[in-house]
Amino acid sequence: MYNELEKAAIVILCLENMEEGLGANLLKSLPTNTVKSIVSVMGRITAVEKGDVNHILTEFIESVDSGPKLVHFTEDMKSSVFRAISKSIDDDGLFLGELENLAKHNFSVLERFSASELFSIICGEKNQFCAVVLAHCRPEMSASVLKKFDDQRKVELVMAMSRIKEIDLETVDMIHEFLNEAIENKTKMIQLARRGPEYVAKVISSLGSASGGEILDKLKSTHPDLASQIEKEMFTFESVFMLGDRDFRDLCMKVSLDVWIRALKAESQTKVDQVIGSVSERNKIILREEIALDQPVRRIEKEDAQLYIITLVKTAIENGSYQDISSDDVWV
Repeated sequence: MYNELEKAAIVILCLENMEEGLGANLLKSLPTNTVKSIVSVMGRITAVEKGDVNHILTEFIESVDSGPKLVHFTEDMKSSVFRAISKSIDDDGLFLGELENLAKHNFSVLERFSASELFSIICGEKNQFCAVVLAHCRPEMSASVLKKFDDQRKVELVMAMSRIKEIDLETVDMIHEFLNEAIENKTKMIQLARRGPEYVAKVISSLGSASGGEILDKLKSTHPDLASQIEKEMFTFESVFMLGDRDFRDLCMKVSLDVWIRALKAESQTKVDQVIGSVSERNKIILREEIALDQPVRRIEKEDAQLYIITLVKTAIENGSYQDISSDDVWV
């Protein structure tokens, strides 16, 4: 058994081992006489059994949450401690080694969930419930789910898992019912994985810049996060002008002048100049004259022209003819 000073020394040594400077910062927050006592004890500690380390760290984590009288834990210090212990859980399996033989009941239904699915199902539940479920997963599955929680909750869950000794049948039945209901809901749902922001972005892109822009503007005011995700996925007329020089010149040769004239109507001079700079000398003259005439174009005609160009570019990128504009290595 270790006394309080020895436990404090072990905690500080462990934290310092997890993240350089963390143990030292904790030491600085203690009274001078206590620091001297702990430092003298440190010199006598050469090795500690893993089970004892886990037990001592568990006591320490509980004291961080409850707020010990000896040390005032600032929010930054608490965050640093939980981050370091969380990283040790991910990298070194801290605490998890003792949990592999915990399961007394086989929740076979757990095998039907991915880590992401299981996380989404249990993340809103209380820690004790989550801990029981995770303790009955395969170790690698449990670790994958744990990684999706924030640092503090991850540590709290591992602590809760480590305290599980036995589970009453009523709890087992409740968890079975909960998981089976989740499976039923899962099988009833149409798989819409391709109907998320990426799909919506394709739909909005297909509407053309004007109509799509109106929808996106409304989304920005009502659902800014969703609008931001959609924008990242969208391939718009603006995206066409991000092509490398070689690919853009090739595109300008493939698209007829009348299509460019409609597509460039009321667009920025920068876009106009980029197209003019990529066509033949003869077509430069024609394009300048047509744009200078400023003939009215129906919005649907402009959008159809832009969509035609967008489709050409996307097809060329997909079949490898053009460099993907999302790549850092764009040909010029």
